[in-house]
Amino acid sequence: MRMEKNSVYSAFMSRSFGDTLKARMDAEEVSIADISRATGVSSDIVKKLRSREGSTTNVEDAAKLAAYFVQSVEDFMSDSPARAGLKAKIDLLTPGEQRIVLAQIEGILASRAAR
Repeated sequence: MRMEKNSVYSAFMSRSFGDTLKARMDAEEVSIADISRATGVSSDIVKKLRSREGSTTNVEDAAKLAAYFVQSVEDFMSDSPARAGLKAKIDLLTPGEQRIVLAQIEGILASRAAR
């Protein structure tokens, strides 16, 4: 089974798997060699996904690549590059620093609600 443009997957996803993978790899500074080695997906497949706009892959490889980012394919495809980059940076913070960032976000959202 392949995730093609007319598949169920593309019905609710605005970007191709390859476009999403490229954005996530760039945001988290992951190399082709690293992700290939960790997932067992060939580096040729990963290169194809990164270089060909709109590229797709089979469900098995998509699941392995999404799992590298600790997500299901659905969650992986619905994540924005900005969210992925933010998550990667937050993961680098200590628990105390993460609580500070969370408090700042909650303050911003509370001030919006008060307007």
